[in-house]
Order: sequence, then structure tokens, then C-alpha cells
Amino acid sequence: MDTYSKDTSDFLSRAYALNSVAGAQTLYNEWAESYDTYLDREGYAFPERAVQVLLKATQRETLDGSVKVLDAGCGTGRVGAVLAQKGARQIDGIDLSPGMLAQAEKSHNYASLQEVDLTKTIPRPDESYDVVICVGTLTQGHVGPAVLDEFVRVVKVGGVVVATIPDTVWEAAGFSAKIDQLLHDGRVALLRSDAVGILKTTTSGARILALERK
Repeated sequence: MDTYSKDTSDFLSRAYALNSVAGAQTLYNEWAESYDTYLDREGYAFPERAVQVLLKATQRETLDGSVKVLDAGCGTGRVGAVLAQKGARQIDGIDLSPGMLAQAEKSHNYASLQEVDLTKTIPRPDESYDVVICVGTLTQGHVGPAVLDEFVRVVKVGGVVVATIPDTVWEAAGFSAKIDQLLHDGRVALLRSDAVGILKTTTSGARILALERK
């Protein structure tokens, strides 16, 4: 096994075993410089597929430059790159890892980048954004369903929350129950729930939700 493969295997094992915010921050700081190489080799497709769901949910082909977007759990900035390709110009990125944020800054696609722990209150006023998008963060050992309340809070009435959720945590981690609660309480409407694959070579294994704040 070459050094890259050994390091990647170690990072993956640690990622699936995460049980603390400090552990997550340490892992992703260490992984930041080689993370995009790993995703490229795997054929990671979540960012493109999530933005496509956003466009379909809002019945657009592109994004107006005036649309304010929060990329929650922005990592190295892959989602921001796709959003920018589609016309977004006002993108704020937040992430737990300073190392990941440093990589995202190199893309020059973000209006602002900030270190934020998504297990706590997002430091933004109510109704700050037209779109909140969260890709690859709501997963095993990472951020739980309570953050959806925060996403709904910071998006404007009539705005859209887009989130990717693997099937492995949909029921088990309480995401299904949280979505049901938000719908029952009349806080959101479900615009789309698309079954997708996480990788380019797959067509199942996760879902991408688009929720409209009511």
C-alpha cells in the first residue's frame, strides 16, 4: 500500500469513528490538503447533484448573482465552485475545520468564510439567506438532525434548504423523524426528495432534500 492509500485509509477509519467535535476538527485539519485528491479519485458527485436539486426545486437553470447562499459545512469549497459556475456570487461558507477553510479560500468563490461548529447555534440572524445548502456533512459521526432547525431559522421565508443525507443515517440518526416534525409543524414544505448516489458510478445510497421555509 502506498503512502497516499495508507493515509486515506487511516483518515476514513477515523472519520467513521468520530464521536466528538474536537476529534472532527483535528481529523479534517490533517486531511485538508489531500482531501480533494481523495474525492476526485472516488468520483464524488454530491456537490453537482445537490446543486442540480436546488435548481430543479427553484425551477431555475442558473442562479442570480443576488441570491445569498450559506454553504454549511463547506469543506474545501467544492459546493461553492459548482454554485459559482451556476452564477452565484454571494456565497458564505462555514466549517468546523480551519484547514478546510484555508483550502476553500483558495477558490475565491466565497464572499466570507468562518469557522463554525454546526452542533451549536449558527452565528447568523434569522432569515439571512435565500438558500442554505449542506453537502456531505449530515452523516455518520458528524452533524445530527438538530442542525436542520438552524438551517430553517437562517433561511428566509420562501427560501430553500438543500441537504444531502445518506440512507445509513436517515432513520438511524433521526433525520427522518426531524423532517416529519418540521413538516407537521408547518415550518417547511418538501419540494424534492431525490434518491441519488454519492459517487458518479452510483445511483442510490443517499437522498437530497429540498425544503422551502414557510
